[in-house]
Amino acid sequence: MFSTKWDITNTLEKKVQIEELERIYKNELEKFEELRYKESLDHKLILNCINEILERNINLYLNPQP
Repeated sequence: MFSTKWDITNTLEKKVQIEELERIYKNELEKFEELRYKESLDHKLILNCINEILERNINLYLNPQP
């Protein structure tokens, strides 16, 4: 079967479109992963702060000052 110039152009356009979609998808995925990472850091910071507050309060009860 012979390929026409139109078929080759169509194929190239589809390839470029697919590559562009892959690039967009990869970029969106990277943004999502970055957001998840930042959220996990926020959660860790919150938990660390809560833990520190609890430790201070417990130390007051375990080691009362005269």
